[in-house]
Amino acid sequence: MSMFSIPGKIHFAYANFEESRGNFEIVSTIYTKLTDINELDPTLTFIQYMRFARRTEGIKAARQIFRLAREDGRIKYHVFIAAAWMEYYCAKDKNLGKV
Repeated sequence: MSMFSIPGKIHFAYANFEESRGNFEIVSTIYTKLTDINELDPTLTFIQYMRFARRTEGIKAARQIFRLAREDGRIKYHVFIAAAWMEYYCAKDKNLGKV
């Protein structure tokens, strides 16, 4: 598998670099621009964006990104799985798993 088999991979590395420098607005812009490219599958971008939002702003911000992802008709089921895992492991809501 080549380095360029996943479109946007270099963008994810750059976003991680900017996050480590504390430039959160730049990181948000990178992810937003990646999700706006119609030729790319935005699934991985939304997952990375949700994880970034949770780390920097909290679980509510990650939920907002998940809401945006659900409105995008191009995503695959992986976004739902990632959001469910994030809720289960990060939300600390005792009633989350109860039916």
